[in-house]
Amino acid sequence: MAFNGSQVHVEGGANNVVHGDQINIVYSDEAKSRAFERLAQNAAPAACYDSEARFPPPNCHTGTRSQIIKKIIDWAENSSRTASIVWLYGTAGLGKSAVAQHIAEKYAASGMLGGAFFFSRNDSTRDKIDPFVASLAYQFCKAGSPLRDALRPGIIGAICEDPNIFLKVCERQLQELILKPCSGVKQAVRKDHPKLLIVDGLDECISTSEQERVLEMLRELLAAPSFPPWIILLCSRPEFQIRDAVKCLDFDGGLESFDMNSLEELNRDIETYFTKEFTRLRRKYQKALIHEMPLWPGSHVVDELVRRADKQMIFAVTVIKYIDTQYDLPQNRLTTILRIWVEGDSNSPYEPLDALYNQILSTCYQWHKVQPILRLLVTPHNLRSPESRWPYRDKGCSDFAWRSPAMLAQLLEFNESEVAVALDTLHSVLQIPRDNEANEDVSIAHATFTEFLVDPNRSTLYHTPRMSQAEYLQCLALFSLRILSDFVQHYPPHQSQSHAEALSLWQEKIYKLHPALELLLLVDIWPMVLQTVTSPSPDLLQALSKCDLYSLVGLTVVCKDPIKQCGAAALGELLVWAKSFGVESFPQAVEAFLSTGEFRLAFPPDAAANVVLEDCFETELLFWTVGGWLDWDLREISLFKCPKGPYSSEVLVLPPDCHSNHSMAVPAGWRAIHLARANAQLWRRVYRAVKMNNGLSQLCEDIKDANRSETVSQSWVWEDDLIQFRRLVKERLRFAQLFPAEYEDGVDAETSFSWLYGGPPTTGTNRRTLVARNRYRTVPYPPR
Repeated sequence: MAFNGSQVHVEGGANNVVHGDQINIVYSDEAKSRAFERLAQNAAPAACYDSEARFPPPNCHTGTRSQIIKKIIDWAENSSRTASIVWLYGTAGLGKSAVAQHIAEKYAASGMLGGAFFFSRNDSTRDKIDPFVASLAYQFCKAGSPLRDALRPGIIGAICEDPNIFLKVCERQLQELILKPCSGVKQAVRKDHPKLLIVDGLDECISTSEQERVLEMLRELLAAPSFPPWIILLCSRPEFQIRDAVKCLDFDGGLESFDMNSLEELNRDIETYFTKEFTRLRRKYQKALIHEMPLWPGSHVVDELVRRADKQMIFAVTVIKYIDTQYDLPQNRLTTILRIWVEGDSNSPYEPLDALYNQILSTCYQWHKVQPILRLLVTPHNLRSPESRWPYRDKGCSDFAWRSPAMLAQLLEFNESEVAVALDTLHSVLQIPRDNEANEDVSIAHATFTEFLVDPNRSTLYHTPRMSQAEYLQCLALFSLRILSDFVQHYPPHQSQSHAEALSLWQEKIYKLHPALELLLLVDIWPMVLQTVTSPSPDLLQALSKCDLYSLVGLTVVCKDPIKQCGAAALGELLVWAKSFGVESFPQAVEAFLSTGEFRLAFPPDAAANVVLEDCFETELLFWTVGGWLDWDLREISLFKCPKGPYSSEVLVLPPDCHSNHSMAVPAGWRAIHLARANAQLWRRVYRAVKMNNGLSQLCEDIKDANRSETVSQSWVWEDDLIQFRRLVKERLRFAQLFPAEYEDGVDAETSFSWLYGGPPTTGTNRRTLVARNRYRTVPYPPR
């Protein structure tokens, strides 16, 4: 059997196992781990039934929704069922999501739940189709899933085979990540019992065309003859596009519809809920209600509230939340609700609910403060726009609380106390983090409140439109520049006090924000978010003019990861953007900064060698070049391994000389080195050449021995480049105090260059070995 070697392509971490004419690709544990991480990154954690982001999730109160729950359970557990998909529909506020949550928890405990996806128009991570397939596939693979053993190998293998699968359309993702792995399960490990999938809030997927695509994918999933046999619970409002799609699609196994509006038990459930909650309130506010009737508020009041709720559980829940407050007497709040007058002949099913929302907002005495907060809450944190080339998949959405009370205050330039007071009056319609959850998001409790706010015909005086994309991006840009300008003011070279004191204040400010990712995100996004602003306000342009590039680049060095995003290429694009609006001072500063082609990096005398080397090379390469991080990650190369020391933020970026600005001079006792564009370009030429030819070990030897030039003989690099590169490496090693200046080329080279391979030799006769991660060679320490 012959093989054409030129057609064999081996990816990192993969081995070909040949059995006869069949070739099986076996991926390493590291490759599988990376694939699972990629899957998790593209899933929407908030869409799962047990997500912290949904806590507390909507759920059925004890003794309620029993009729509809029984119907669903009978369908799911009936082996002779006549439908493979059930569509549970009804108008807003009836408790569809609560039923879906109850069913998800029940069958997750029994092992029958395969996966669930809860759409929400109030959460930009789960209001679109993008993460739908990845989220289900992730749930199949995660620990504890009953499908893990059967489906994980196929799903992870598909990601290893095509790491860009998440850039493909969702229909292709469905084929590769779910349908193919399901069809490939061996008969011996198959189980006969079905697995339940739950899709809730399909109407909250903001694109109607994407709603139809989800339904088509569900149809395709049911039609595929695969393991396991799926059954699906679909919950949504009966929007016309969903109704039409459901009617047109031919679901394999049949479809059954449950209309929640037709259930007579809904009013009984609401009565039960009111009765139990008023009993709880009587116990909680016993002193406040001491002069009220024993069974306050009485059955006639409960009957009236049930009538007004008109089967909408959300009305009942909001009423109880409104009454249950420490800032007013519960009987006074109840009286306020009962005095709300509603048109008897209104055609709107939400008239009682709208009246209740209007009453709640009427208690906000500082509406001019409350409305901006609500505008942010109804505006999705979506950093992408059709005109921009935003480099993130909503970076920061899942890792950073953009709607926490502190962030709301920052974005709106409010005091945190102002936000706290405003939110206190809205506890009945918002989910507000407790004091010990200060970094969690504030969120709107129910979609009906969002719909009320953005509809001027319903909210009238309290109309709260969403921010446009341009408005929101400008808000983010101003926020970023405000925070960054604050750091600029604290940059040690700009301070009048002693350097030690200024540096201490600088570090304190960095460490205060860095644990919450705020600083990391700001220095990463600010150049790109500015370019998405199409009509900058005067405030934004003024804030931009105050930016100091040396302190901003200094921040990126401290944070490391964002260096390239704030590098020369990004600044050049930002320069073009700023010039298009007639800005003068900022473009001049950028042009002056970039035209020199260099700056200095200063370190304290006790800086660890590994910090010095990594900061020098990584900052220079990532700032001045456009190459990918992995191509230039010097930690992958044995050449620059060195003794590890503690990480420190004591590093400053300074101009290439201090003649024009004495305040930016190197602090006493510190040492500085020039980082230049020419050095980065040299490194890029040399490293790319030797990497393409697997010649890294040869390059190491050529640098170590001044009389050796194998890389030149092989025509991989130019002789001048090798000489310059050797000189650059030695200069950096001397600067890091790893290569004594008295060593000249060829003088005790083996001993002096032992520092290149992981640190000084240890005492004694033991020889340690460092194996480079790139596997080019094993480099032993020379004997002492």
